[in-house]
Amino acid sequence: MMLAGSLVTFSACSDDEWAPGPQTDPSCIGAYFVAGEGLDTSDNSYYYELEPEAAMELTLTIGRTNTDGAATVGIVPLVNTENVFQIPESVSFEAGQAETTMTVSFPSAEIGIAYELELTLAEGTYDVYNSLTAIKAEVIRIKWDAIETAICIDGLVPNFFAAPYPQPFYVEAEYASLPGGVERVRLTNPYKPATGVDENGIYIGYPNNAEADMVNNNVTMLIEISGSKASVANTPLGFDWGYGEFFAGTVASNLGQSEATYPLGVVTRDTEANLESIVFGTNSMYSGMMNYQDGGAYPASNPTCFFFSLEALMDYVSE
Repeated sequence: MMLAGSLVTFSACSDDEWAPGPQTDPSCIGAYFVAGEGLDTSDNSYYYELEPEAAMELTLTIGRTNTDGAATVGIVPLVNTENVFQIPESVSFEAGQAETTMTVSFPSAEIGIAYELELTLAEGTYDVYNSLTAIKAEVIRIKWDAIETAICIDGLVPNFFAAPYPQPFYVEAEYASLPGGVERVRLTNPYKPATGVDENGIYIGYPNNAEADMVNNNVTMLIEISGSKASVANTPLGFDWGYGEFFAGTVASNLGQSEATYPLGVVTRDTEANLESIVFGTNSMYSGMMNYQDGGAYPASNPTCFFFSLEALMDYVSE
């Protein structure tokens, strides 16, 4: 009886229907999107942040595995926010050509708005088991607004040299707000040499650098703000005091350390939610010099601070 039951069970399983998966036409050219820099392979997506003056277009590369003969591949748009993207209907290959490019333009895209694009290749031109036959992209033109007052107290250089501390100086800064609640402050060449000092004793530029110290006058330091926290990517600072170019960033976000020991920057705001200050406290940021101790990164014991009004600076100093 037990044996018979087993046989019945086995027989029932063997009756399950089997269907073959989708098949690729062996004569197709095997078209696919070539993975470019910045591709998120988890969902084949790109994210483009463009400066307002940047060209309002992007270039995609399409490849094929079968290069025999000339061929044309149709481009099928699946998503096109507000029809802002101008998309070629197809791309063409000459005989023997393995890759070609296509330009997608968006001349009417407005600043500060995120636009989504999703494309696929025409059916019958690709291997159905190739995952790169469709891609997504999000494009946003960032709107930067100048910050009228931005004052820095640097705690990075004193990591190595006896630079006066605290010594406030003005920096050139801009602010941007992106979709999803992301905010950024962009500092342009924050350690450029000082050109003077104002009536409050605040230097206009970094007072401890001379032009001879500068190795790069096109530095951008980007502060990423998420709620009440802030971080800085590893950034070359553009000057050299004899041990290679200085660099800096936040410890937790760049070196994989615990925020409990190496906290991120603390963001404060006024009653109207405008930025008042960003303070990277003890051990929040690191600094280093490219030719010192193999370019090691050393947590800074002195805070590095940014204030967006004279009042905010005075309040901090008086604490």
